[in-house]
Parts: sequence; structure tokens; C-alpha cells
Amino acid sequence: MSDSISNYMLPRLKNRVFFSLIGVFFVIFVLFTTAYSTFFQINVPAAVNAFGLIIAIILTLTFIPLGILHRSSIVPIQLNQLSSLYYNLDPLPTDSEKSTTSETVQSIDGKRESEQLIEQAESLTVDMSTVGDKSALDDSIDDLSEALRYYRAAADKIDDPDREAEIETTVATLRENRNKLKAQLESQTTLNEALQAGEESFQEAIRAYVTDEKTLSRIRFRQARDRFEEASNTVKESDTELLSTPVTVAVTADRELPARNISDLRGFDSETAATLESEDITTVSDLTENEAEAVVTDEIAELSADNALSESVITRLTMLSWLHTLDTFDFCTREDISRRYKQAKRGFGEC
Repeated sequence: MSDSISNYMLPRLKNRVFFSLIGVFFVIFVLFTTAYSTFFQINVPAAVNAFGLIIAIILTLTFIPLGILHRSSIVPIQLNQLSSLYYNLDPLPTDSEKSTTSETVQSIDGKRESEQLIEQAESLTVDMSTVGDKSALDDSIDDLSEALRYYRAAADKIDDPDREAEIETTVATLRENRNKLKAQLESQTTLNEALQAGEESFQEAIRAYVTDEKTLSRIRFRQARDRFEEASNTVKESDTELLSTPVTVAVTADRELPARNISDLRGFDSETAATLESEDITTVSDLTENEAEAVVTDEIAELSADNALSESVITRLTMLSWLHTLDTFDFCTREDISRRYKQAKRGFGEC
């Protein structure tokens, strides 16, 4: 096998094995350093234990960065004759884990034929065009990582240079695909978190404004504006379509409106309430039926144009129209994010 294949294809310890080994190293170093201290007649028990603990921690910590680099395949480590032992420390996935066939997959050892390993690797490859939401991205990344392990094991058993070159090309492609999926997952996670935080701040800002907590409202509108801007930039800069499936965020609010009837809210006197009632607007729900499809709804724009209501009332009505009363909110397109950004920006300017 060529050096490039041997160095390039590194096995990957599972988390439970990696951290179990770290724990074993720690216990061994504690026992060793304590015995070492005792040998040199450091008879104060506290000094013995402290010295042993400190050395054990230092020695153990030196293995963690090496292990992380090894697991992530950043640093090439030559395994040579230790490969079979190392592969067996990191067993292949079972059918209960992968739900593939009824036959249990055994650990990699010298009895497995290279072509069988390659077939198993091929069954784990991912159609990049079908990868979608976050859970699918996670699963696809794991599958590609396992496929690479099978190819590494197969490469250890092949002496044919042409076959080695073919595997090397396949491995390079799989690694590139996995890196793309990791980047997509990172972007998707950033988008989801930004939209979740943005919507939470946005809904709280509306409630704070209506209850005359202008300082809090201004802070929350600013936070919402910044998070929606971050989300918009994330979608724009991504190489993949992050909104191929809608991003659903939970809508939670620490406070509720003091009333649902507009006449019972601050800033709406009886004359204003009567004017709104003539336009069939009596409750908050009458303003939110269209789910705020625009920064300013047509109804409110007409009231503003007729000068029937004061500017402060129009502003309150506009913000109430942005209120979302359901448990979740779906961002389906970039326009949805853009609209929320414009609403948050306007709300910030009104405070």
C-alpha cells in the first residue's frame, strides 16, 4: 500500500472509546505518580496526593489534543501493524444501529476481504442531492465517516496500485462531500439559532411596546433586527439552499398582552376604539389574521392615509399586526426573513 493511502486514511475512535481511554490513562497516571512520590519518601499524604493528581492531569491532558487531531484526521499518524487492534477498538456499526440487514456486522479483522469492505462502504455513501434538514445532515455526515473507515480498512488489504489509486480518488471525493455537509450543517445551525433568537426578541419587543416599556422594547427590537440580519446573510452566503425546507421556530413569550380587546389596551381611547370598530377591528386577532404579510397592512395604511387616527395609534396598530399568537412560526423564504428584518428595524426606529 502506498504511503499516501496509509497516511491519508486514518481510523476514527468513537466518543465513548476515546473518553474511556482518557479515563484509563488518568487512573494509571494517578497510581503511577502516587507510587513514584512514595518511593522518594514524600511522606505527607496531602503532598503525595496533590503531586500525583497534578502530574496525572498534566500527562492526561497531553493526550487529549493528540486524540482530537487523530480523530479529526488533521494530523496523519502511521499505524502500521497496530491497525487491526485499533480497528477493533472502534467496532463497525451493527444492524441495530444502522437498520440495514439482519446480519450483524463484525469488527474489522484480517479475515474480511477488501471487496466486502468496499461494498459496505459503498452502501454508506450519500446522494448529496437528497440531503435536507439538520437531522439528515447529521446522519449523512456519520454515514460518510463510517464509509471512510471501511475504505481505510480495505486499503490496508490491497496491494494493487491501480486499485489503491481508485480508492484514493473515492476517498478524496467522500472527504470533500463530508466537508461540504459539515459546512452546510454549520450554516443551518447558525440560521436556525439566529431565527429562533430573533423571533423571541421580536415578539417580546411588541408586547413591551404596547405596555409602554419603551426601553425594553427598543433593546429587543435591536436584538431582533441584528439576528434577522445575521440570518439573511447566512442564507445569502451559503452555497446550498438552506430554506429548501421551512425553518420552524418556537414562539415563546415571557409576558402576555394585558387584554385582547383593543379598547382595553393603553393608547386606545373610546373615540379611537369606535373608529376601529367601524372598520371591523375590535380585537388583536383582527389585526393578525394575515400573519403580518407586510410591514404595514393595507387596512392600517388606509387608516393612516385618511388621517382618521393619530400617528401614535397607527404605530401601535402596526406593531400589534406583527404579533404572532401561535406556538410556532415558519420561515419559508428569504422574503420571510427580510420582512421580519424590516419590521424589527422599523420597530427599533419607533421606540
